[in-house]
Amino acid sequence: MDALAWSYFKAGRLEDASRAASPATRTGTRDLRIVAHAAAIQLARGDEEAARALLRRIPADVLELEPIPWMEHRRVVSSLTQTVQRTTGS
Repeated sequence: MDALAWSYFKAGRLEDASRAASPATRTGTRDLRIVAHAAAIQLARGDEEAARALLRRIPADVLELEPIPWMEHRRVVSSLTQTVQRTTGS
């Protein structure tokens, strides 16, 4: 489902992307790529609270080590981290 959700996201079909990502995020996946994609989709939809909730599922020390090797994923994680810091003041 992640591939479908991400394809919708890239095509600008944010509501379809959100629906496609929903089953994976409801199951509590630990796949950081799926969580980062779902957070990016929620952020693009303007749902910063949902994006923050998903980002909290990624441990802070993992974010610092940048375990997600692709440039797109690093950009997503960086954007989400900035959003959380801006919103929470941390």
